[in-house]
Amino acid sequence: MIKKWHKNILWLIVAGLVIANLVVWGGRLLKKRNLNNESMHGMGSGVSLVEPVKLPHFVLKNDNGAVLDSNDLNASLNVLIFFTLEDCPACLYEAEFWGEAAQVFSRSDVGFWGITTEKDRNRIQEFISEYQLSFPIFMDKDGKLKEKIISTDTALKMAIATPFKVFVNRNLEIIRIEGPKKDVEEQKLFLEIISNILSGK
Repeated sequence: MIKKWHKNILWLIVAGLVIANLVVWGGRLLKKRNLNNESMHGMGSGVSLVEPVKLPHFVLKNDNGAVLDSNDLNASLNVLIFFTLEDCPACLYEAEFWGEAAQVFSRSDVGFWGITTEKDRNRIQEFISEYQLSFPIFMDKDGKLKEKIISTDTALKMAIATPFKVFVNRNLEIIRIEGPKKDVEEQKLFLEIISNILSGK
């Protein structure tokens, strides 16, 4: 009887140690995750590529039949904004800021280009009007361009969530990609990033 009692105590001690280790491990994991989230917040949920990646060639059309050939992206900085109008609350939240950014840099050598998987031309026009977007929007109906860009570098997969913004220099190289913005502060950081790229920082 005594031996059985000792055995039960031993099992309780072992179980307690296991639980304690799980709590410590979980706390460390949570702390690490929080640190990673803070780091991503500080980066504006974006990735600056150590080595620029060549932009895949593409040709897209907008709802009026106008053509965008990637070879014609000749601004110092081109911002390609990928979005959808289906099941994307973040796209609707960010849209007004895209229009603001285009206005802020309207006299700078920056080109803004919207790229959407939306197929309905009327919805695209309504979207442009509602959010007063001054830049053209082109259709990537099957999403192939998005997949091509993401596959060019493993780091780009971090920003696969929609909407995402691809920064392309005059040499048609991807230099940065930005994921969804969750608040006004991150939207301001988006403008700051554009300014820093233009100034060479």
